Amino acid sequence: MKRSNIAVVLAAALAALALAPVWAGGGGEKKSDGTINLRFSWWGGEERNVIYQQICDRFEADNPGIKITREPGSWNDYFTKLATQVAGGGQPDIMQMHRNYVKMFSDNGIFLNLDDPSVKGIIDWTYIPQVAIDTGVVDGKNIMINIGLSTNGIFTNTAILKELGIPESRLENMSWETFEALCNEIAQKSKGKYYGYPDDSFGPNETTLSMYMRSRGHNLYKEDGSLEFTKEDLTAWLELFDRLRKSGGAPAATVSAEDQGVTFEQSLFVAGKQAMHINSCNRLEIYQNLMPSQPLILERSPSYKGITGENIGSANIAISAKSRYPKEAAKFLDYFVNTERSLELYLVQNGFPANTKMNEYVGSKLSPSMRLASEFMGVVNTAKNVTTLPAFPPPQNSQDILRLLGDESQAVAFGRKTIARAVDDFFAAAGRL
Repeated sequence: MKRSNIAVVLAAALAALALAPVWAGGGGEKKSDGTINLRFSWWGGEERNVIYQQICDRFEADNPGIKITREPGSWNDYFTKLATQVAGGGQPDIMQMHRNYVKMFSDNGIFLNLDDPSVKGIIDWTYIPQVAIDTGVVDGKNIMINIGLSTNGIFTNTAILKELGIPESRLENMSWETFEALCNEIAQKSKGKYYGYPDDSFGPNETTLSMYMRSRGHNLYKEDGSLEFTKEDLTAWLELFDRLRKSGGAPAATVSAEDQGVTFEQSLFVAGKQAMHINSCNRLEIYQNLMPSQPLILERSPSYKGITGENIGSANIAISAKSRYPKEAAKFLDYFVNTERSLELYLVQNGFPANTKMNEYVGSKLSPSMRLASEFMGVVNTAKNVTTLPAFPPPQNSQDILRLLGDESQAVAFGRKTIARAVDDFFAAAGRL
């Protein structure tokens, strides 16, 4: 299978490093008056640019003698521009980084290990749980610090549960088996008025598919772009939704086909016809605003043999290994993630704070729905059975893979193929892509 387009471009740019025995330091400089100038690059839109500029202004005011040269960019060209800078030895001192693309850079030794003696004791890790720290660990090295956590959870319409006399406690610590049983109970007690959950095999829903496979110990893809999950995994996935369709716990194929073409505002969940829905926790407020008379709560995703497939998605920042001023750069990282002066502005710009005390501080400034999401993120952040995203991007043809899987899933849903035939056909066709 093919690697992502960004991966191909980065590989070409970074190949220049292999041709040069030494690469220049780049980064900031010390001015004649003794002021240290650090370069900081990030991606984002206008709102983020304004917030980051204000944080840099506050840092400079609180740290006389250090100035930040700001280098904002767009997501579309950020990584290719950074790769070009790296190849020429001109990368910034401080770089925003995404876990999906970090390994392409870290394999070339671009980032400073934040456990290095040169920055020891500058960043306070006291209130950053290991789950969040792990989002910055690649190949055993702690090379990034988290600046925003996100994860997926089960949005649940409590009005439906209350109507049916089902306690909210039934959602706690669910396995995929108890999740299935709850979906069926919702359908049965409501006499078909409500579905428990959508048929996420139909599209398929990549989020749920990925969580399901991770709970079974596999990502969707390996680093070389090939599939990581197995025929056994896919069979179990298709069988789960086949049973739910037949029991009424999930919609029939004809209903799911109609639901595929609508906006999320028109979905069965927002319409109050479906009790549960999996989505990113930071979208809870959007859904709650669309469903003001139906209170929503968040619970963790189902587990398989005690392992949940939810992941910690994150944005991070890193320091160049060739920065002339690693101590000053580390001071900026610490300021960014560990101070109220920064978080008062940042809030949840890239996700919820990794620092548990700062997450509580930010939560106090949010709306009720976002505060609930912040508290949920705090629970997941300190859990023991959570995984981080792979440190490499999905393959270039990942959307083709998903479309192919959707075709086979729908063939099962409409009775045109057995599950065994669909699984064999999918893996055979995927291997040819």
